[in-house]
Parts: sequence; structure tokens; C-alpha cells
Amino acid sequence: MVTDPVNGTLTLFNGARVGGKDTVLVYVFPDLGPTFVSVGKITKSGSRYTLDFNVPPIKTLPSAPDASVISVKTKTPIKKVTKSGKRYYLILAPSTCKGTWKGSGTFYFATGETQTVPISQKCKK
Repeated sequence: MVTDPVNGTLTLFNGARVGGKDTVLVYVFPDLGPTFVSVGKITKSGSRYTLDFNVPPIKTLPSAPDASVISVKTKTPIKKVTKSGKRYYLILAPSTCKGTWKGSGTFYFATGETQTVPISQKCKK
């Protein structure tokens, strides 16, 4: 049985529009278990954006229980493209930051348990 955390690398890509909504693809490369892809939906409510992923059960070893995602840490570089002389940013963020960016991740488990984890990251200039 595996009791220590199993790390994985997540790579996100812009996805297609599905049902009028933008999507994001996340390729998951865990240190233990198979590689898989999950499709995320981007929703906006007021000034808040939500990135929602439904992650399937993560298989581990034969006769061992499935793994669960319990936290995600990101490094998001600024990406910009120029098209027809106009500059577009691939990830938009507020134009001002007062020390830290704050957010949270909510994880839902097959047992019905829910856990919300706050995140905070220093602003970069």
C-alpha cells in the first residue's frame, strides 16, 4: 500500500469551445499510475473566474486503492501573442495586486467528503 503523497506533473492547454463555454485540457503525468487527460470548464460569475475539472479515479497499483488529488501548486508564466498587430494575453489577471493573489481549491471525494484548500501566492512584477 502507498501511504506517502504521490506527485504528478500537470500541463494545461487551451481547449475548444464546448456548448458555448471555453475549456482547458489538463494532461496529468503522475509519478505512480497511468497518464490521463481531463477537460476543465471555465466559468465567470461577476469578477470571479472558476476553473472546474472532473478528475476520474486515479489508478495506482493492482489491489491498491485509487489515489485522490488533494492539492495543486502552479507556476503560470505570462504568455502573450500578437495577431494582426494586436497583443493578446492567454491568461488574464487583475491589473493591480496588493501583495498576494488569493484563491482556493475545492476537492470532492467519492466518499462524499469535501475539502476546500486556500491558496496564496506573492504578486510578481
